[in-house]
Amino acid sequence: MWTERIYQVIGRTLWRTMLVLVVVLAVYIAGARALLSALPAHQESIDAWISERIELNYQISSLRGDIEKFQPSIRVTDLRIALPNGTPIIFDSAEVTVDPWASLLAGQIRLDTLRLDGLEVDLPVGALPVMNGGGSGARLAAELLVAFRKVTIERADIWLVGAEGGREPLNLTLDLRRAGSERQIALEVAGPSDSHLSISGSSVGDILQLDRFVGELYGHLSLPSARWLANLLGREGNVTGELDLWYHSNSKSPTLEASLAISELTWSREDGRTSTLDSLAFDAGVNLQPAGWTGRLQSFAMNSDDADFSLERLQVESRGDGLRLQTEALDVGDLLATVVTSDLLPGNISDIFSELAPTGSVLAVE
Repeated sequence: MWTERIYQVIGRTLWRTMLVLVVVLAVYIAGARALLSALPAHQESIDAWISERIELNYQISSLRGDIEKFQPSIRVTDLRIALPNGTPIIFDSAEVTVDPWASLLAGQIRLDTLRLDGLEVDLPVGALPVMNGGGSGARLAAELLVAFRKVTIERADIWLVGAEGGREPLNLTLDLRRAGSERQIALEVAGPSDSHLSISGSSVGDILQLDRFVGELYGHLSLPSARWLANLLGREGNVTGELDLWYHSNSKSPTLEASLAISELTWSREDGRTSTLDSLAFDAGVNLQPAGWTGRLQSFAMNSDDADFSLERLQVESRGDGLRLQTEALDVGDLLATVVTSDLLPGNISDIFSELAPTGSVLAVE
């Protein structure tokens, strides 16, 4: 009998608790929706608050609020963000969600997720980070990860604009996540002629500052044809190939490894000559240490017309002011004959090597 009474008490307690939770949840949702519905009337104040949080200059056309999976969300349209270098980017829409439980524990609003959708922007080839050394995109991503736990970009169309007015599209998707001190990144870029770039990795610390990076990054580039890129640069040329990159660091001894395989390389030079390579493949790596660095090159093979050069392994070590090179019979004659045939060197240097026609092998240099 006592057992039955205990079960009845527990059952009534659980039932009442569930009713209270349902009522509290209903009040929370109703109250949050009532507050969020009033957002448009306070757009200027909200703009100022968000700008202060993410430290970016931006503008929006309209905003509205709702509840999504028990999280308050703010959706804006026609979002315009000015990058630190002044370049404007425009999104069709953006959605910001707030973490209610983290906000309750912290006693202040904690942003959770930022979703950006529908980007279309023209980007001159000369404005690419790899062309001008700028880090505006990286700084923007770092600032967003400080403010949000998760940042996603979908349906982003970036139009590369060449010096002569040609345009080629790149489609980008990006996923950035933060969990405590851990950062994760996943980037996909699809380009013309089935070109594709992917980058993924995770780290403890800042994934976008390699000097503070502790983790791993992997990148893969597939390039069935690069004629479209050569045209944007105002040159005649083409190449087909694959590139894999791995970066690992424990903050004291970072390592970078690469594997490259290309074929059918042609490139028009400013002096009117055309550089050509039938194929080029190698594996390479660099390890940086406090006392110096070590670089290696292996499985190297290069071919141009009837000239061939191959090398099993080459290692270069730097310790202090000294440099040490070790290899397995580097054939100087084959190397220079292949380079001269491919027209990779400036014309006057190629003429000198053709005239001298050096031969021999290098085993070590110290």
